[in-house]
Amino acid sequence: EFVQALANPEYLHYLAQHRYLDDEDFVAYLDFLQYWCKPEYVHYIVFPHCLRFLELLQDASFRAAMKREDYKDFVFRQQHFSWKHRSDVIRSAS
Repeated sequence: EFVQALANPEYLHYLAQHRYLDDEDFVAYLDFLQYWCKPEYVHYIVFPHCLRFLELLQDASFRAAMKREDYKDFVFRQQHFSWKHRSDVIRSAS
């Protein structure tokens, strides 16, 4: 469940605001969780954006930016756009 919670920009913002993302041990743990991207585990993932965010969380500039409210809102809007666009593509393919 923790890995899938990373699909939520509000939660990422919370982690950044409370300095979890500044903790080297926590970032190392996030790196360890990359195994969820492997084929034998990925089919258990319901919210695939979490895997992209898991990757982005290895970037110090992304972690720092997630502390900002405006950046959190930007990430949320981009995520929403992605969902909307994907549903449009699926509908048009049907």
